[in-house]
Amino acid sequence: MRKVFLIVLCFLITTVTYAEEFKYILSPYLGYHFFNAERSMKDNLEVGGKVERFLNEKLGFEVGLGYVPTETGSNENNLIQYHTHLKYYFANINKLKPYISGGIGGDLTRGMNIGPSVALGAKYHIKDNIGVFGEVRDNFLFGDGNDFIVSAGLNIYLAKKTKPLVDMDGDGISDELDKCPDTPSGVKVDS
Repeated sequence: MRKVFLIVLCFLITTVTYAEEFKYILSPYLGYHFFNAERSMKDNLEVGGKVERFLNEKLGFEVGLGYVPTETGSNENNLIQYHTHLKYYFANINKLKPYISGGIGGDLTRGMNIGPSVALGAKYHIKDNIGVFGEVRDNFLFGDGNDFIVSAGLNIYLAKKTKPLVDMDGDGISDELDKCPDTPSGVKVDS
């Protein structure tokens, strides 16, 4: 299973089909982690971070880690939670992008809890490479019930894509800078 996950992750990281203006989003967040009653853990703040890779204008792949200082009875029990999600964006409404995502999630408390994970959220693009997001996520842990996480954070857009140069008349000057965009083929051009 681990080999399959690593192969899929490597494939997604090296994918070259993306339509967003940026390739990646780095998202530090602050949230609140609600534990299932079966787990006997105290609800508490969660701090974490996520990295998303755009696959195209509607899809992204996200990996996230979070830290929750909690207690089981009178014992301190710090929890590291994780998730990997495929994210689908519904629309882009005046810089607001609602989404749904799903994949696997869990925590590293006593061994490795794992199960399906789903989330609903929205991103809001503030300026060129900065935005904010809000999200609710539910991790269904096999044998431990489900945890519910509400979070909000910052989106830092990284690795801006370069636009391909367009030269419709084939004279070696990009159309953006070409003062004679209809130069006949084979004619020498100057600066």
